[in-house]
Amino acid sequence: MDPASIAVSVITILSPFLKKSAEELVKTVGEVAYDKAKGLLELLRQRFAGDPVAKKDLERFEKDPEKFGPALEASIQEQADADGGFANELAQRLQEIGPTVNVFQTIKDGTDVIGAEADVQKGTVNVTQDAERVERMVGFRGTVGKS
Repeated sequence: MDPASIAVSVITILSPFLKKSAEELVKTVGEVAYDKAKGLLELLRQRFAGDPVAKKDLERFEKDPEKFGPALEASIQEQADADGGFANELAQRLQEIGPTVNVFQTIKDGTDVIGAEADVQKGTVNVTQDAERVERMVGFRGTVGKS
């Protein structure tokens, strides 16, 4: 996994982790995924402790993931480019978390709404739907873990 892909994946995993309350996130992704995301965040805190720019990027990201995600992504990529061991550690942790698809939908009116439709070999699919007036709504249609 190249450093740019690693950085994007880390931001993708940590953004919902920081946006939701711990209890709400555990309901959505499960306790194991929550703990792994928490560990990933702690790894970044330790790694960036000695780098004032990266540390500031992480602190800002923790407060506002949407706004400061690109800056943290750049810091992660820069450090992963410079240190293959760090890149490998992140890649391994990302592999342990596995592919995750998170779908969040807020719908006022709809018909035949599907949150996600996919066949995936490995990973987790989470669908959260908030609807007011919907006819025929499906959270997930497909398979996980079947060839």
